[in-house]
Amino acid sequence: MDQYILFFVSLCFSLFFTSCKRSGESLVEKHSDHKFIAEDSSIKGNSLVPVDIEFFKSEEGLPFDSIMNKVSYIKLETTVNNLIGEVNQIVFAKDRIIVMDMFVSKTITVYDMQGKFQNKIGRIGQGPEEYVSLSYITLTPDSSQVVITDMGSQSIKYYTINGNFVKSDRLPFWFSSCDFISNEIISGYFSGGNMIHSELNSTLIVSDLKGKVIYSDYPSYYSNKFFSSTSMPLRKFNNNVFFNPSYNDTVFQLTTNGLFPKYKINLVGYSPLKIYNGITNDELDEQKKKQPFFAGDIIELKNTAIFSIFGSKPGWVPFFVYSKEKKTTYMCNGVLYNPLFYFFGTPIARYGDNTAVSVGSPNLILHLTPELYRLGKKWEIDNLLNGLTEDSNPVLFFYDVSI
Repeated sequence: MDQYILFFVSLCFSLFFTSCKRSGESLVEKHSDHKFIAEDSSIKGNSLVPVDIEFFKSEEGLPFDSIMNKVSYIKLETTVNNLIGEVNQIVFAKDRIIVMDMFVSKTITVYDMQGKFQNKIGRIGQGPEEYVSLSYITLTPDSSQVVITDMGSQSIKYYTINGNFVKSDRLPFWFSSCDFISNEIISGYFSGGNMIHSELNSTLIVSDLKGKVIYSDYPSYYSNKFFSSTSMPLRKFNNNVFFNPSYNDTVFQLTTNGLFPKYKINLVGYSPLKIYNGITNDELDEQKKKQPFFAGDIIELKNTAIFSIFGSKPGWVPFFVYSKEKKTTYMCNGVLYNPLFYFFGTPIARYGDNTAVSVGSPNLILHLTPELYRLGKKWEIDNLLNGLTEDSNPVLFFYDVSI
């Protein structure tokens, strides 16, 4: 290989599906007729954004270096009291990085912007100030407290960023993820539908903190043969909550008045996946083998939005960047010059206005050492590798998107 590098989906994109219970009407849905779609005057530009994506045409795409103008990284400090197996979610609060490891260490850890370990938030356990399980974290609307969705105790738990316990409230419904639309309004999601009030089979419920339902939508088709779901149907960017029903082609913005359709993903030449009553995991898997699909992976930035699309063909799977100013979608073709672009996988968070954040595992970084030195400046690669071992905590990579 020369300076043109195509790196593969196994290194870049981690399409991880949870085995939670699953939602959705047929994905060939007439959204304009949807009961809870709202025209919200608080949202500028009252029109759905069509994102037309022509898949597997990498020769027409742009190199990383044309899409992004800067890349930097933060190595998360590793100590005996601070070991992270993987990063499932990141939120930024002022000068702090808050990292959730849901499955391995089952911890929430706080770092400063240089990656130095500061403190942990809560711990796993059965006590009133502990959480039984982790499934989602967010900040209160004023960004002063971390809020944990704890399915194990069916509660939302509040902590200061320094790790002090504040309070625990009962979840009004069965939610695996829960976020604030306003100080008093929350949006909650569970792919198996609501299990507390049987009259509400919705996977999405928006309510006040006491459980008064404002609206709900997207019934569940969960069964003992169908429990597939995408990873994070609820996502929050710059205090705006976005919702993508599993395997749907539309991304919604949630408001206190209803669902507002934000992006419509059109995979040119392909039909959306079809989810229907009685579907099985095997039937969905067969659909996914035959065509590319949008799995809800999106990062909403100030000037752009990034979408990850997955498909049946092996090798490089491009991502797509929608320019809000130019109203055009651009594809990355996998070509890179800066070796740090190797670690741009499916972005996990937004930082500031136009920066997407990805996670690099120490094992992958060390595995790519010869290629990093071949492409990069020696002192830059030395700095990245300095002190890094297979047992180190992950490295966060920050990419400024410049389309």
